[in-house]
Amino acid sequence: ITIDPEDPSAVSHFAKVLKTVREKAGLFSESQRIQYTIQTRTEGIPDARTYLETLKEIRIRRGLKDDLGAEALMMEALDRVEKDLKKPLMRNDKKAMA
Repeated sequence: ITIDPEDPSAVSHFAKVLKTVREKAGLFSESQRIQYTIQTRTEGIPDARTYLETLKEIRIRRGLKDDLGAEALMMEALDRVEKDLKKPLMRNDKKAMA
């Protein structure tokens, strides 16, 4: 299939066709696979630290880069919050999570 990458409507139509084919075939897109992996691997993790460490493992296994350094910033923020709380941050602690 040849489409003109400069034609937004052709690109959009092609993307819709691919999405429909994937859905009918029961295949996931890469982002859907990552989302599913995150949901299944983090289900039942009660604390924020284990959750973030699990996300890091998933990222590394998938070969995804953290170019912005968001992971390190999240861990720094978590360290500060847990220091203030004087206990681990639990994911169901809405007040502390905010």
